[in-house]
Amino acid sequence: MSRRAFALLLPLVFALSALWSACIVTNANEGEGEGEGEGEGEGDMGPENTEARCSDGISNDDDNFVDCEDYDCDETEACNQPESNCSDGQDNNNNSYVDCQDFSCDLDPACAEDCADGADNDGDTRIDCADGGCAGDPACDAGTVDIQAIQDGSVGMGAVATLDDVIVTAVKVDDGDVTLYLQEPDGVAGGHTYPQFSGIAFYVGASFVSGFPDLGAIAAGDCVTTTGEVTERNSGTQLFYISAFAKSTGCGAAPTPVVVSLDDIATDTDPGTANDQAGTLAEAYEGVLLTVETVQAEEVPNADGNFKVSGGGDAVLLISDFLLSATPNVTASQTFSSITGVFSQFYGYSLQPRTTGDLVP
Repeated sequence: MSRRAFALLLPLVFALSALWSACIVTNANEGEGEGEGEGEGEGDMGPENTEARCSDGISNDDDNFVDCEDYDCDETEACNQPESNCSDGQDNNNNSYVDCQDFSCDLDPACAEDCADGADNDGDTRIDCADGGCAGDPACDAGTVDIQAIQDGSVGMGAVATLDDVIVTAVKVDDGDVTLYLQEPDGVAGGHTYPQFSGIAFYVGASFVSGFPDLGAIAAGDCVTTTGEVTERNSGTQLFYISAFAKSTGCGAAPTPVVVSLDDIATDTDPGTANDQAGTLAEAYEGVLLTVETVQAEEVPNADGNFKVSGGGDAVLLISDFLLSATPNVTASQTFSSITGVFSQFYGYSLQPRTTGDLVP
């Protein structure tokens, strides 16, 4: 039974009703990325990271993950009540997760996980290093790696990895949360054709930023070294649960945006077919600084600030304003000689300009 398979059941609502009345709702932002849709239903809409929002039975941030299913609720008390008995077949803390399915049982002997056998030994759907019970296991310490080893799958989800002397290509600070994009210096191939597989997202929530002083003055172009857990959030690969971060001085040349064909990284190569068919190199360029040339807007930006462009064929590419301070002023059929940005996979593929100067008429 997956943690992402169920919303919080009604008994938890009763158990936490007293906590709701005393809870102070804050304004901290969720992890990297933006959705395209609008929320449905009623409730306290906003980031899903407070006691009240993590126990009300709805997806307050409209990302399809409800309450404790949402990683942004991981640090809340509502999602960290211990399971008093991890082998009795009962949901002792009334959070809909029974025995080893409950994260609080990760360290219980009854829920032991072999961290290197490729199997889900404790039946909680989390395999090897992705299981919280493997935290600190030598098998899950990847050491210092290239970003390429993470993005091509050589370093698995849940492993703790150190990135040494990588370059910040984009910065987003929102309500104290910090999202960065990191990329290997120019030419550091890691066994691939540079810059394929060379970029990754990085996220630290507002309540943890003070633990990393260098984050207070971080900027695009900075050289950094960092350690964190490899995770997949909202379909995008991200360095999360950061344990070390500091500026460094050993980086090589900063990466320059590489010009790619829109078809190769398209959000959808065939809009006439159900669902999205991504371009053939979309996965390889996740997290990388890219440029597309000679494109035209298919529409004005929607309510989320996103719009699609094409290059004369059927394929379309979503342009997201996530890294911008405001929705760009774009008209339908407007042409651009080039658009530059970080290519992201969060909530589906999109190109994210960093400033309005990345949108060149």
